Amino acid sequence: MAKVLTVDEMIDVLDQINPDNTYRLELEALADTIAKDMADQLGIATSGASYDLGGTMATFKPAIPGQAMPDVLNNVDEGGEWDD
Repeated sequence: MAKVLTVDEMIDVLDQINPDNTYRLELEALADTIAKDMADQLGIATSGASYDLGGTMATFKPAIPGQAMPDVLNNVDEGGEWDD
């Protein structure tokens, strides 16, 4: 048996044993770059990514009022809302 950790879980463990947040900041910067690239490619808006509440997350929304949600986002964050 083995423990399988997500990247965010590894960051949480590191924060407990060594509060130097270097890896968290690097992960957050990478996630921010990915979020902005994804938003550009999909023609939507993002406020960027951040590490909070035990996870690295990004928020996406319409770039213009009434913009339809890209199909590729249909199967993620099923409880999330898509509106202006």
